[in-house]
Amino acid sequence: MILLLVIESAHGFMIKCPRCGKLHKNERGKCPFCDWGLYSHNDGKHAVKERDLIAKHCCPHDILRCMPCPRCERYAGEDCEAYERSMLVDLQKLYLDDGTKRSEAWTKAKNLLAAIKQIKDMPK
Repeated sequence: MILLLVIESAHGFMIKCPRCGKLHKNERGKCPFCDWGLYSHNDGKHAVKERDLIAKHCCPHDILRCMPCPRCERYAGEDCEAYERSMLVDLQKLYLDDGTKRSEAWTKAKNLLAAIKQIKDMPK
């Protein structure tokens, strides 16, 4: 939380910069002394909501997109291959971020996808 000290003087209202402590007249924008933005003090980065990796790759019927779903008219074969490749790439990125080599990451991603498919196939 940033507190702005506003002082009324003979020259009008003066603002005390919370960073450098000097008084200036600039009500909006940056402090002329330390170049610190009073109202735009963020660094421009935005928070991104994390998404569940499995939910991202499921259809509305809670079936993995890389598996057949008759209600979505997605059948085994070419319909599912593109989704499987997409999911493998996302899983590979997880392993690459941990520092795994690319070839090892691809193998681990395939093994993980096989395990996920088995879990999703189990009756609830």
